[in-house]
Amino acid sequence: MEETDRLRLMKCRDQIVQDVNSKFLLKVLEADGVLDANAVNVINAEKSDSDKTAKLLAILPSRGPKAFSCFCQALAEDYDWIVADLETVEVDSLTALKTLLMKGGVPHQPSCHITRNKELKQLRDQLSCLEAGDFLVLHGMTGSGKSVLASEAVRDTEVTLRHFPDGVFWFRVGMLDKDKLFGRMKILCEKLDSSRIPSSVDHAQDILRDLFVGPKAPYSRSLLILDDVWSADVVKAFNVGGRVLVTTQDLRTVDVVPRRFVIEVEAGFAEAESLELFSRYVGVKPEYLPDEAKAIHAECKGSPMVVSMIGGLIAENGRSRSSGRWAYYLNNLRSRKYSKFRKQRSYQHGGVMEAVMLSIENLDGRLKEKYQQLGVFLDDVGIPNKVNLVR
Repeated sequence: MEETDRLRLMKCRDQIVQDVNSKFLLKVLEADGVLDANAVNVINAEKSDSDKTAKLLAILPSRGPKAFSCFCQALAEDYDWIVADLETVEVDSLTALKTLLMKGGVPHQPSCHITRNKELKQLRDQLSCLEAGDFLVLHGMTGSGKSVLASEAVRDTEVTLRHFPDGVFWFRVGMLDKDKLFGRMKILCEKLDSSRIPSSVDHAQDILRDLFVGPKAPYSRSLLILDDVWSADVVKAFNVGGRVLVTTQDLRTVDVVPRRFVIEVEAGFAEAESLELFSRYVGVKPEYLPDEAKAIHAECKGSPMVVSMIGGLIAENGRSRSSGRWAYYLNNLRSRKYSKFRKQRSYQHGGVMEAVMLSIENLDGRLKEKYQQLGVFLDDVGIPNKVNLVR
C-alpha cells in the first residue's frame, strides 16, 4: 500500500473503527484476494466488532498495492461517507515521505553535508528507471560518501513516493558471516510483516521473493538498500526479484547478478566543496577559514570521510577561528597519526584506521600477503640497506 494511502487510513481510523462492521468487508476482501484465510482468522479472533475493524486496519497496509482501492470499494455500498472522507482527506507528501523513510530505517542525513549535484541527479534518474530484479550499484572508495549520497537520493518525494510507494528498506551490511547474514534476512522478513518465520537462507529467500515479486506482492514497488556490502554472498542472498541499491567499494560483489547498473562516486571533494563543508561545520564563511583548511584538503585529497571527521572535531572543540586546532589536525595528517581522528557522529566508521583496516581484511589471501610485505618510504627518508637486500 502506498504511504499516502496508509496515512489516509490513519487519519480516518477512529471514524472507521467506530462506524464500520468488518464482517461483510472481510468476505469481500478475501474474495478480491486482498486477505487470505489466515489473515481473516487473525481478525476474527478479536472479541468485539471494533477490535476486529482495528485489526483489519493494522493488517491492511501490508496486503499489497490494491488493498486501499479494494477496501474503498468494499466500503462504498454501506459507508459511502467514509469513502468520501478517505478520498478527500489531505495528506502532506513530505510527511508521507518522512514516515516511509523512518519505517524503512533510512538513516538521517549528517548534520552537515555537501550535495554532490552531478552524482545525485544521476542516481535519482537511475532509481526512477529500475525494474524488478535490477541492481543499481554505487561504487567508490571507502569514505567517498556513498552512503550519504544514497540517503539523500531517496529524500525526494517525486522519486520515492512515485516509484517506491511500498517502502524503502535500508540495511547496513558490513562484513557478515553466514549466521549474521541469515539474521539480517530474518529481520527483513519481520520488518515486512511476514507471517512466516524463515528457517534457513534459502527459506528466507522464498519468503522475500513472495513479498517482493508479482502483482499481488505487498512490496513489489519498494526499494531495498544494501549499504556497505563486502561480499558477493550478501548480494546473492538478497537477489529475490526486487529492486535493489547497493553501496560497495568492490565491484566483484555484484558479479553474481546479471542486471546491474554502476554509478562511480568520485573519491574526493573539489577544494571548494571541502571548504564549504568545513564552513558548515564551524559556522564560518569559506573565505574566512584559516589557510590550514586548504592544506588539510590537499593532504587528504578531499576525502569526504576525513573532511567530515576533522570538521566535526573542530566544531566540537568550539574554537573554529583558531588556527591552532586546524594546524594540530593538519600535522597529524602529515605524520599519519590517524588515531587522533576519532568517530564523528555523522560518520559510520569509528575512525580512519578502522576504515583502512576493513579494506585490508577484505583482501583475498594472496593480496593480503603482498600488502604485508609492502614497505613505503617517504621521499626524504633514507632506506636501510637490509631492505634493499630483501627478495
